[in-house]
Amino acid sequence: MKILYGLFALILIIASCNTGKNTGVQRTKEAEPFSGAYAISQIRDENALPKGLSITFEGAAHKITGFAGCNSFFGTYRLDHGHIIFQNIATSKKYCQHDINSLENQLIKALNSTNAISINENVMSFLENETIVLKAHKVEPIQQN
Repeated sequence: MKILYGLFALILIIASCNTGKNTGVQRTKEAEPFSGAYAISQIRDENALPKGLSITFEGAAHKITGFAGCNSFFGTYRLDHGHIIFQNIATSKKYCQHDINSLENQLIKALNSTNAISINENVMSFLENETIVLKAHKVEPIQQN
């Protein structure tokens, strides 16, 4: 009888661990490539950004491309045990105004420091540990007639 009570208690504990609320937040997963275009709306604490900053994930190829304000950027990413690692990020080399150049440097630093991504509905948050370093909103593809 003690064995049955123990088994029942164990089943109850296991079942209660799986009853957490679904918050709609998705952390980086190992086998899940990201895809689609996102408009960058925040870099660190700065959210008064010029329009047009973007990042695009190319799904299974694990490639990223984007626009940083004056130059475009590109690179790759890999998923490793629930973490994301951006690699080989490079930019084009156009001459830019000092403030735009500074913004581009901040964006690249934010990508390089990102180690996790959380997705809540259409908003992707790039995290360095638990701190948001970049935020981007999903952009719907333009329909061609």
